Amino acid sequence: MRRKKIQEHHLFYATACFLLLILALLKPVFLLTIDKNMAKQFYNFLRNPFISLFLSFITNYTIGSLFFAPLIVTIILFLRVKIKGIIYFFIGFGSLAVIRYLLQSFFGRQRPFVINQNTPYLGQISPYGSSFPSFHAMTAFFVAYFLVEYLRLKHLPTFFLYLLAFLVAVSRVYLGAHFPADVLVGAFIGLLWGHLFFHLSNLRLK
Repeated sequence: MRRKKIQEHHLFYATACFLLLILALLKPVFLLTIDKNMAKQFYNFLRNPFISLFLSFITNYTIGSLFFAPLIVTIILFLRVKIKGIIYFFIGFGSLAVIRYLLQSFFGRQRPFVINQNTPYLGQISPYGSSFPSFHAMTAFFVAYFLVEYLRLKHLPTFFLYLLAFLVAVSRVYLGAHFPADVLVGAFIGLLWGHLFFHLSNLRLK
């Protein structure tokens, strides 16, 4: 059984690394051709002030936020008396921030509202840095994975956390901060790093 789990881990990492290698070789060239029309359609879909306000709140004050994500996790783990978990989370989150910096520096992709002046950013707080990959999506899915696995959550809490992470990713495209590929790859990296971080640190045994 243990050998089978190790093989599954290796297959998961090998597939993930292969996909990231392809992505690195292609760089943003293929992303631009796929994303521009998709982002434009999504940006204008159901566009109204209420949805903009709701998704702006989701993007700025929940588990995708650089400030509120660590705060929310710290409060939850503190209430659950999981002090070690807080330390582990900040190690994982800090590592994720480094990964984000390296990838965004490498790709250097401009954001939709910068490329197209006809699509201004609809959120309350203007984003900074490169567009690819989305750090909000990376953070949201890493936080969801971390809390679900570390606290061994089931059913409704798990569904709620991943739904919230999904809404964070959607909000980044809707508000004009990212292209679809930015959030898709960001979500993938967040889940991948969450999985890898748990495997390396043996958090399940803590």
